[in-house]
Amino acid sequence: MDQGVQVKKRDDGTLQPFDRNKVYNSLTAAGVMSNEAECLTVLMEHWVTRNAQSQVVKSSDIRGILIELLKILNPQVATVFESYKKP
Repeated sequence: MDQGVQVKKRDDGTLQPFDRNKVYNSLTAAGVMSNEAECLTVLMEHWVTRNAQSQVVKSSDIRGILIELLKILNPQVATVFESYKKP
């Protein structure tokens, strides 16, 4: 995937390149084991590639999908991940 092309729309409306490290780091910070975080990150990379409309995907969509996947894998971690709000 060309990460320079795939961008996501942030809460303030700005665009930035999709960053797999942000996905991975947010998952591990919430308590996801590193191997599960890597798998979820790869899934999100593929999802972003397939679902970007005009090369843009909303960060809220990425977050929502991660929450739903975490609810299946580890409901406690899903709660931690879902409750996090950026300062």
